[in-house]
Amino acid sequence: MESNTAPQGIRRDENLDILPHVISLGDNGELFSDGAFAKYRVDLEKDIIDSFREITKDWPTKRLVIYAHEGLVSAKGALKDIRPDLETLKKNYCYPLAIVWRTGPIETVVNLIKDEFGRKRGGEMGAPKQGLGELKDGIIEYIVRNTKVQDLWWQMKDNARLAAEQDHGGSRIACQIVSKLIQENPSLEIHLVSHSAGSILQGYFLDYLTGSTQEGKLGLRVASCSHWAPACTLDFFRDTYLPLISNGTISKYSIMTLNDRAEREDKCKAGFIPVYDKSLLYLVSRGFEKNPAKSDEGGIPLLGMELFLNQAGDLTKILRNAWTKTPSALIPGCKQHGSFSEDKDVLQATIEFITQSE
Repeated sequence: MESNTAPQGIRRDENLDILPHVISLGDNGELFSDGAFAKYRVDLEKDIIDSFREITKDWPTKRLVIYAHEGLVSAKGALKDIRPDLETLKKNYCYPLAIVWRTGPIETVVNLIKDEFGRKRGGEMGAPKQGLGELKDGIIEYIVRNTKVQDLWWQMKDNARLAAEQDHGGSRIACQIVSKLIQENPSLEIHLVSHSAGSILQGYFLDYLTGSTQEGKLGLRVASCSHWAPACTLDFFRDTYLPLISNGTISKYSIMTLNDRAEREDKCKAGFIPVYDKSLLYLVSRGFEKNPAKSDEGGIPLLGMELFLNQAGDLTKILRNAWTKTPSALIPGCKQHGSFSEDKDVLQATIEFITQSE
């Protein structure tokens, strides 16, 4: 995991356009600044509220889109994905607010896997050799489950939880800023969009955002929730999102996933070198999550995998009109787990879902 003291190389003068649209989190889910983003609540709140007032002052409909990016990416990588979407969202009367959480780049994980793989084979190696198929993938999954590699995933999830549960957690502060925007703009709509592990970050703050004001929570409603290849477990979804979808606190729900064939043809890569011959979600299910023997498929059921959604009979009604599998005729280019945050058709379909009347 990245440390709060590690240099990030993110310059303020190069990011002025995006600053009022970002809440930056560091270790333990606390607000974090590397010199570019606001570290203190008062500065963060002023930046966001002032910007929101100015940008949305003439909008006929005001929408706030809270976005949480995938895990195992660097802060720079997250900003690279977020920036191109800013103007598109604003043209559709959607004010973007991205929570950038430092989860550690995939390269860190891959390098640990490579080191452990080399030891298992009796020596150091540049990358796991290709052509071993399921045997190689099984070794990678075993390494992840039984070494400190798995700890990185659980530390990331713990940071997401702390960001929501602590009084000074960044997600909790974000929710409080959203509440202030609602007080100024009672008709403001809240929309949630997340990619991969971003569904975990948002799931943790949902209770505080929507819970009873009598319990010290904010009591807000969510106009829509859109998941792109969510990496949260099915159990987590049932505990956090499903009750709110069922009782209407989340007014409408959408999920996009790869089809299972695309999931199995995807690759986890170190740069351009494939290390694991399936998608990241397969590795999460069979390696990063604990007790992988829980399902018949040998992995923990994840919300973002067709393999498991097809077996989730209790979700059939909710998924009937909410589930889109890619690649498809409307979204032909989304063929990999990492594609969702970069694909213009995915963004357009999500904007249409957000802005359409129920």
